[in-house]
Amino acid sequence: MAVADYELIKSVPDSTAEVPASGAGLRVVDAAPVLTNEVLLGAVNGHEQAGGAIVQLVTEANVEELLLAQDLEARFAPEHLSALTDEFLEKGTNVNLKELAGDRKYVVGIIPATSAYADVARSVEVMKFAKVFKRSWTDVYQDYAPYDEASTFLAVIDVQGDKPMPVGAMRFIEPGHEIPLKSVHDLVVDDPANPWIDEIKTNYFDADEPYDAVTAWDRLCQRAGIDLNLAETMDVATIASLKVNGKRSELRAISLALYHSCVHYAKAQGAKNLVSIQDLAPFRLLQGYGDPFDTFEGLEPHPYGGPDDTVPAFCNIDEGIRRIRNKDAFTGHVFADGFGLTKEYLFFDEYDPARYSNEAIGYQSLAEIEAAFKALAASSS
Repeated sequence: MAVADYELIKSVPDSTAEVPASGAGLRVVDAAPVLTNEVLLGAVNGHEQAGGAIVQLVTEANVEELLLAQDLEARFAPEHLSALTDEFLEKGTNVNLKELAGDRKYVVGIIPATSAYADVARSVEVMKFAKVFKRSWTDVYQDYAPYDEASTFLAVIDVQGDKPMPVGAMRFIEPGHEIPLKSVHDLVVDDPANPWIDEIKTNYFDADEPYDAVTAWDRLCQRAGIDLNLAETMDVATIASLKVNGKRSELRAISLALYHSCVHYAKAQGAKNLVSIQDLAPFRLLQGYGDPFDTFEGLEPHPYGGPDDTVPAFCNIDEGIRRIRNKDAFTGHVFADGFGLTKEYLFFDEYDPARYSNEAIGYQSLAEIEAAFKALAASSS
C-alpha cells in the first residue's frame, strides 16, 4: 500500500480509521494526538495482511517510540545534519573552525550532549551503533539519553566534502554528577541481563555472601591492583566512526584522532582513569598500540548491547601512555602528542591551547618534537 492510501489520523482512544483506497482498517488505541502517514505506514510495515486488512494496535508507549523515530529521522536527515554541522563550525566555539582548518580535511570539536549542536556527534553514535548492533535508532538513542546531562561528545567532522558532515564521535560520561558511569553500572548491576554478573559473583564473592554492587566494584579494582576512584574516572561510553565517501580506509585514522583527543580532553578535565566496555575487535586494535588498557581478572568477553563479544576494561591514563611510548616512541608521539596528525586534523588543542595543548597537559610541545625529528634526520643523512 502506498502512503496515499492512509488518511492523516487525529486519533481518539479506541477509534478506527478507514482507509478509503483499500478498505483496510487501522485500529489506534491510546494513541498520540497526531500521527503522520509516514509514521503509520512504518507502524504497520511487516505486519500480516489478511483479507485486505491491516490491524495494528498502538499503545501510548510505542506511539512515543514511533514519534521519536520520526523525530530522529528528521534530525539526522543529511540536509538538516549538514546545516547543523556548518552552524557549529561557524558559531559553536569562539572561532570559525572551518576557516581555521584551512586545507585540512577534518575538524575535531567538543560538544556537550545537552548542547543544541549535540546531534552533530549523536547522529554518528546512533546510526553506527544501530547498524552494528542490529538495533533501531530509537533503541540506541534511549539507551544513552539518560546520561546526556553528564556526557560530552568529541566529534570528528569532514570539512572538505561537498557539505560538512560528522564522521566520528566519542561520548564521555563524566564524574561529579548524580548520574552513574554507565560502564561501571552495567558491569556490576545485579541483573540477569548483565553478562558478567555470574562471573563476578563466582570469582569475587563467597557462595553464601550477599551481593552488593559497590563491594563488587571495590573488589574488582583491588584484585586489579588499581584505585579506580570514580571521582577521578571518566567513562568512554561510546566510540564510533563512519565511512568517508563510502570508503572504510580512513576509519582507523579517525579512531586514532579520537584516541588522541580523548587523552587531551580527559587530562585537561583532571581525570586520572578511563573505564569502558568495548567491542573485542576494535579493542584489540587499540591494544596494538601498546596495551594501554587492562581487563578485570576472571571476566570473559561476552555480547553486550549487540551480537559481538565485548570486554570491560580500564586504563590509568598516564600509565597507558607510558606503555604506548615504551613500545614505540614514534607511535607515542602520534597517539599522545598529535605528531603528524595535525596535517589533516584541526584539534581543539590548537584553538583552545590554554586548556588542551601538549604543554597544558604536561606533554612535550609539537615544536620540540618536530625539531628533534629534524635533528635526527639531519644526523642520519
